[in-house]
Amino acid sequence: MIGRRISIAYENRLYRFNVDGLFEVMNIIKDYEEYDTVIIIMLNNKIPMLEVKYDNCLFRSVSIGTTDWSDFEKSLIISYTSNTFEGNIENQSDFRIDLTIHPGFKGQFGDYDNPVRAQINIIPELRTSWWKGMELNIQTIIPIYNEFKGEGDYIRPGIVSMGQTLKINETTFFASTLGYFTENRYGADFSVMKVFNNGNILLRGNAGYTGYLSIYQNKYYYSDLYLFTYNMSMKYRINKYDLTIGLTTGKFLYEDKSIRLDINRQFGETEVGFFAVRSFDGNTNGGFNFSIPIFPPRYSTPSFIRIRPAENFRWEYRVKGEISSLVGVTYNTGNNFEKEFYRYNPAFIKSELKKKLMSKHERGMYVH
Repeated sequence: MIGRRISIAYENRLYRFNVDGLFEVMNIIKDYEEYDTVIIIMLNNKIPMLEVKYDNCLFRSVSIGTTDWSDFEKSLIISYTSNTFEGNIENQSDFRIDLTIHPGFKGQFGDYDNPVRAQINIIPELRTSWWKGMELNIQTIIPIYNEFKGEGDYIRPGIVSMGQTLKINETTFFASTLGYFTENRYGADFSVMKVFNNGNILLRGNAGYTGYLSIYQNKYYYSDLYLFTYNMSMKYRINKYDLTIGLTTGKFLYEDKSIRLDINRQFGETEVGFFAVRSFDGNTNGGFNFSIPIFPPRYSTPSFIRIRPAENFRWEYRVKGEISSLVGVTYNTGNNFEKEFYRYNPAFIKSELKKKLMSKHERGMYVH
């Protein structure tokens, strides 16, 4: 604490949506009227992500409706922050375990002999961290319903991986993951992410070296590591519409060299997108994807082990299911940091804070 300024770093492990966690911290601090300037560092797995700086008096005023959002917004600065912060650390998350229950779904439509096929699984996941930027992830896939022949009728391992994320500087991140991934791949995966224009432009490079591994009726079928995959991607965000346009090109899982176009829009915690992919050999595919939040929005207090549902349900559907159209396919390493990274866009955080304040005013929760 320096003079009438307070600096605090926190990590959200209570709320499904990180904006809800930030809003709760801001509401707590606003009651400390002796501080004029507030600086909040948002952490993800102990890695500093964003710095939120604002005038505490103006936040109190906008909270009770005596100040317009536009006046408060002038004092609100959200930007990427350095990799260090000073202060006492309390209630650390190291060696605490989340047992998360994920829904799993696979579907394919349009085959003449079987026009609708579906597979439904329950996927318990153990996730823990032992030090800054580290993640251990262990999944088990439990089948509930399956119409895909030759797969999915038995309990089997899901993702089993260990990842490490490093922050190189304010806007550069490196992620590495070792283990067993989706698409029956095992090996190593590496990514470098760099943000520009305060998060509205993102460049990412990825490389993986994997082999085949499957487990069926307690027997292991595997190959040596042999496949080197790589891709480069760029994402551009249009803040006015919460719209992101992405372009990815490289060598993918089925050794195709392809280019993929993604268009995604965020509606708060919900995301909806469409994609098209074409290989340099002329094979094409496309489809849609979405992510929707799963109840409840707030979880129990973290303890040694906590049981909770997944934060969201994600699904991607490809129009063509034949092997020749499996272009632009990638595996999922289970690294949570990369999935959550896109939700730390400063403009998105600011927009969602405004919505929360305005919605409470509309419901008459503040006295004017």
